[in-house]
Amino acid sequence: CISPDDTAVTLREKMIPAGIENLLKAVDFVDAGNYTLVPQLEKQASLAPKLTKETGRIDWNKSALFLHNLVRGLLPWPCAYTHIRGKSLKLLKTEVSLYQKLGALPGEVIQINKEGIWVAAGRESLLIKEVHYESSKRMSGYSFSLGHEVTQGFRLG
Repeated sequence: CISPDDTAVTLREKMIPAGIENLLKAVDFVDAGNYTLVPQLEKQASLAPKLTKETGRIDWNKSALFLHNLVRGLLPWPCAYTHIRGKSLKLLKTEVSLYQKLGALPGEVIQINKEGIWVAAGRESLLIKEVHYESSKRMSGYSFSLGHEVTQGFRLG
């Protein structure tokens, strides 16, 4: 079961036991000759795009749900990121929030408290709970805001 907080890392850990179990079953079917080969339908086949660092660049015009899923899916690499004062800020843990501020521009900080930093997105807002700033260590969004003079009205990206 995939939870809203799962990332590529936590989902991988959840899938390992199921993968082992299914692999052992498949080996048993092959040993018993109990299988049928089915050719792949080329028209239904698709390739996943190659991940690059650019894949993780946050577009604040996208919905908060899209951005939250981007953050979750790109851990541990290449990570979703935005820019602040010319430096990269990786988003490590986020949450979708229904909180909106009328007139807020995409990427604008609309609220900060101990839970983190609320940023306006295309729809709703994204609560940034944990970050990794260039040449720094992993920290809470709130701690980052205190140490880097990020206040309400500041614009990310």
